[in-house]
Amino acid sequence: MDTGKRISAKSISVEVTDIIGSLLERGLMDGVMALKKSGKGYAYSLLTKGAEMTDVDPLAPYLPTSAANIAAKLSRKGTPKKKIALFVRPCEMRAIVELIKLLQVDEALYFVELDCPGTLPSKYLTEHSIPNSDEFLNSLDKYRDSIRPACSACTDARTDQSDVAIRFLGTDGQLYILGKSEKGSKLVKNLFPDAENIEELSLIHI
Repeated sequence: MDTGKRISAKSISVEVTDIIGSLLERGLMDGVMALKKSGKGYAYSLLTKGAEMTDVDPLAPYLPTSAANIAAKLSRKGTPKKKIALFVRPCEMRAIVELIKLLQVDEALYFVELDCPGTLPSKYLTEHSIPNSDEFLNSLDKYRDSIRPACSACTDARTDQSDVAIRFLGTDGQLYILGKSEKGSKLVKNLFPDAENIEELSLIHI
């Protein structure tokens, strides 16, 4: 059982972006790293209280760089003095775990893992713009042949190693925010005072 909150979501992206806004505006986090529109693609951006959220799309199907590298940079000078959450994909979370073992990433950072149906390669940008996450999630068959080969071969669309997990694949329009560590559970309870015990979901492959 995990401490969590279930939300009926018409737009997964809007709900997740609203969560980021709440984390910042309520002072639960000093900074949040998430994907934000940049040109035809997306880039990781460190958001702070009052940041413009219009172009933020944490679930955008693009991997500009590994969040593990960013986590390592944030840890380079020792334990971060401010509370920072990184919204990451499962493959990035696995890389972060390995860097934690090597003492290159500080565990004081908060890691929020997002379900991932795959990403589009950089070469896709030569002829197209990266779609927003709602368009991508609602039209997966349209983009399936364009997904990065590494993503197509991936069989691990979830891990159990983050502080907080956001689940939406195979949930019939429900969004689950689950605390996966002690500090993650505390964060979820602070964010959602009505959080309850929720059984972890079995991934439905798409």
